Amino acid sequence: MVSSPITGWLFPGQGSQYLGMGRDLWARAGRPLEIVEEAEHVSGFPLRQLSLQGPSDELTRTDVLQPALTAISLGCVHLLREAGFQPDMVAGHSLGEFAALCAAGVFGVSECLRLVTERSRLMQNVAQHLDGGMGAVKRVTPEQLAEVVAAHAPGVSIANWNSPDQIVVSGPNAALALLGPPITTAGGEFIPLPVAGPWHHPSMEEAAAAFRQVVTETTFLAPRCPVFMNVSAAGEADPLQIKGLVKLQMTSPVLWQASIEAMFAAGAGLFLEVGPGKVLRGLMRRIIPDESTYRMRGIENQRSLQFLKTETPVSC
Repeated sequence: MVSSPITGWLFPGQGSQYLGMGRDLWARAGRPLEIVEEAEHVSGFPLRQLSLQGPSDELTRTDVLQPALTAISLGCVHLLREAGFQPDMVAGHSLGEFAALCAAGVFGVSECLRLVTERSRLMQNVAQHLDGGMGAVKRVTPEQLAEVVAAHAPGVSIANWNSPDQIVVSGPNAALALLGPPITTAGGEFIPLPVAGPWHHPSMEEAAAAFRQVVTETTFLAPRCPVFMNVSAAGEADPLQIKGLVKLQMTSPVLWQASIEAMFAAGAGLFLEVGPGKVLRGLMRRIIPDESTYRMRGIENQRSLQFLKTETPVSC
């Protein structure tokens, strides 16, 4: 009998979206369609229409995009479970952490959609009063970046430690605009990101404080498998610890590279990107370049699930 590989489910966050996402997932009536209908009711937005037809500037609104992406990821979780797959560990990139927690059984689908919708509204409301944004920095060391930021843009902070060659920074747009030339001089590249605010930056404290109250009032159950959290990059199992880390997430850096390395060290040999896009697969190849040591597949519809079923035994 062939044993199943230790599997980590990874959930994407903002930046993974594209027009047309969810089309195949919602093509037939069933639980994925019910989930997005509930997300539409909770958020108040026509998420299917915006996901499939746009316009892009409406889809990328934080209070639209977060519930839309989460609904797709949770729909994909249903497909995987229906086919007999279960995760041995989970992680989610920023927003994706909420779908990961739901997949691990920390809270249910309805609670997940409620949390994400409230999070997105708070972030959108605060960000529209801030002239802030984010940028990706490539091919410089953390030490080089720290020197550049200290000398040219002290209001900027690290938002995401994504991979060995990609760090995302966040802060006031005026400060971000000063980073390009010195980073280029240091041999790197600075790419402004099309986001609505300075995510994972201390300036989001007003939204974070309001969201902490929402989290406090939400019941967190013990996860069925370890959850590698953004703030700790460790496999967490204590629901109180997990709740505390969720409260810190909005203003803390996303330790994605360290999370993936910890999951790999814990024995994960198959990684599934559960949701739209290929962002996490791209990061994985840079974090663990030797692709002979693991497999990674994307799951966002029935077709991709069929490919997985033909090559992976299902645990009984």
